[in-house]
Amino acid sequence: MGALVGLLGIAGLGVAVALLVARVVFKKGLAYKNIGVLAGVALSLFIIGLVITPTPSTPSTKESFEAGLEAGLEAGLEAGQQVVQQTQEPQKNEATDEVIYEVTGELEIKFKDGKAIATITTNAIDGSVFETVIMDGNLNMVSDFITIQNGIGVKEFDIPKEWEVGYVSGLAMMRFNLDEHPQPDKVKKAYGENGEKLRGKFAVENNVNGYNINLETVTVPYPDEETVKAKLDELFVAAMNELINTSNGVIVNIQPHFKDGDWSSVAVTVSDDWYYSQDYEKERFVENVGGAIQTIVTSAGKVGSDDLVTVYFYDTYGKELASPKLLGGYKIKR
Repeated sequence: MGALVGLLGIAGLGVAVALLVARVVFKKGLAYKNIGVLAGVALSLFIIGLVITPTPSTPSTKESFEAGLEAGLEAGLEAGQQVVQQTQEPQKNEATDEVIYEVTGELEIKFKDGKAIATITTNAIDGSVFETVIMDGNLNMVSDFITIQNGIGVKEFDIPKEWEVGYVSGLAMMRFNLDEHPQPDKVKKAYGENGEKLRGKFAVENNVNGYNINLETVTVPYPDEETVKAKLDELFVAAMNELINTSNGVIVNIQPHFKDGDWSSVAVTVSDDWYYSQDYEKERFVENVGGAIQTIVTSAGKVGSDDLVTVYFYDTYGKELASPKLLGGYKIKR
């Protein structure tokens, strides 16, 4: 997500440069003031991006993490021992008659007393080693190797001082192509020298004609959900205000379309500069501003990542000037 927001910021600046030429040519109206709007767009996206993880937290990822965590806590050590026994009974590929294993598992990350605690629950056999990495949105990371015993492996990491309020991501990999830190002999005997006997949804081909196990990446709020939400709300307000302030008076106000605070529908009030502009300038303006608002609202978690954000434009008397089309783009009211 951090990379995406960065690219959006660069794209916004690129368009802004193009509109700078138009500003020189047209002298007034929306084309003249669009450079301020787009500069605000780029800066707003950068501000929001400060607390967004490179693998942003979507509802599906969060739900998967919470469901896996709940299942792991309920099952505990007893479940870990049971799944180990299941792994020790290999399956056969009916097509090739080869022995195969399906390794599953999940990663949990918690924060306590200045530590990031990573817990892996898996059906991998005892001695299996998972390389585990936890990193923030600026790619500041900690990593180490976690050994599985009785279906569980735990490791405490010192939290880097560089971490800021935001989301962090964790990933755990059972690798067979890491010469500096190989799997134990008994693990290679079960799963193959290069993991060639591994299969399943977490099995990923490696460069030595075998498979590694990559557990699902998890994304969690640091230091906690409440603090991250408060920070996102603060940055959201700052981003919207910056968008208004840098528009040189074109944008008068941005608010939810309805009074219940639902940002899935947004009302933008614009000044009379609208009426001094050409149609193509109006179209460019609403597409740029509407797209920027959609990105800011979604990035700040005001709506779900799959929810549609619609943006409408009005003059200061409440007359509708532009509305989104069903299949994309905007309809300019004549």
